[in-house]
Amino acid sequence: MKIPFLSHHQFGRRIAQARLFGLVALLMLLAALPQTGYGKEPPLTVGVLVSPPFVMKSDGAFTGLAIDLWEDLAAEKQWVFEYKEYGTFRDLLSATESGSLDVAMTNLTITQQRALKVDFTQPWFDGGMRLMVSSDQGTGFQSVLKGLAQAGFITAYAWIAFVILFATVVLTLFDRRFDQSFPARWRDGVAESFYTVMSVVTSGRAPARKNL
Repeated sequence: MKIPFLSHHQFGRRIAQARLFGLVALLMLLAALPQTGYGKEPPLTVGVLVSPPFVMKSDGAFTGLAIDLWEDLAAEKQWVFEYKEYGTFRDLLSATESGSLDVAMTNLTITQQRALKVDFTQPWFDGGMRLMVSSDQGTGFQSVLKGLAQAGFITAYAWIAFVILFATVVLTLFDRRFDQSFPARWRDGVAESFYTVMSVVTSGRAPARKNL
């Protein structure tokens, strides 16, 4: 059997052909491999806390004002994401601060303390809370009386004064008839009865009485 002899030039051509064939086979193999996950970034983790109407959950799907806003932005930027639900504001903030979440969504108000821990977007919802005061507020005595009347206190105070006055008159008439040591002058008698009534009103006990 004769062994074919290749010249140096023919041998080089054969080596080049073998390398080219191997490269083509490698490219075909790579093209046949599945491309899922190859060269793609992992999905964003979006933490949510159910708080209608911003974040709601129905049949396992999240909806709401904040959800709609986020999904529109994600679609525009072609972001892939997945939701992760939390039960409390504390847990949601802690996960965001630690870096476990890329984005957190709920109706969370912006405070200085929270802003030191996490980054907020620009406010996009106005809660509508306002403080209202009367435009004709004054500081005089008439303004005080007007305020008490509008609040209903004047009527209550009038009834209290009427009850105290009525009790004072009744007690004065009773003591003038049955208490021999009761002052004879009406002014003194009314003053003593008024003191007795006010003692009962303020302390719940009447002062000691000698003859009754």
